[in-house]
Amino acid sequence: MTTPQTTAVDGALHTLDSLSHRARDMAVDSAHAVRDNALHARDATTRYIQDRPLPAVLIAAGTGMAIVLLAGLLAQALHRRS
Repeated sequence: MTTPQTTAVDGALHTLDSLSHRARDMAVDSAHAVRDNALHARDATTRYIQDRPLPAVLIAAGTGMAIVLLAGLLAQALHRRS
């Protein structure tokens, strides 16, 4: 026997099922987009390194130096606090 309560519960379950499928589809689409963007960035980076090896090495060296300097400053700041 169908009552207003069972109809409401069935409707709510259907809505939840629908929403969960949409959320899953959106998550899958987002994961695909992130993967595609990462692959594009990887390919572009590879092309840049192959086409311009010297600037690529200089950029990498400069980036490494900046990270080391920032890590050193952070270490000094943490050492002073203790």
